[in-house]
Amino acid sequence: MDKRFDDKSKFLHMSGTWKKAEELEIIKTGSIWYKKATIHDTAIEMHGKTAIV
Repeated sequence: MDKRFDDKSKFLHMSGTWKKAEELEIIKTGSIWYKKATIHDTAIEMHGKTAIV
């Protein structure tokens, strides 16, 4: 599952925002079970000539 998310991914939930490592730990421990994920918003971060959406 680690390769499914970019290292700079961010995850927003009702109770907070987490980075990739934190989100993977939440999934592994079963704190959150995803039946369906819906993207409600996007953000763009520029790193040199690379954009992360």
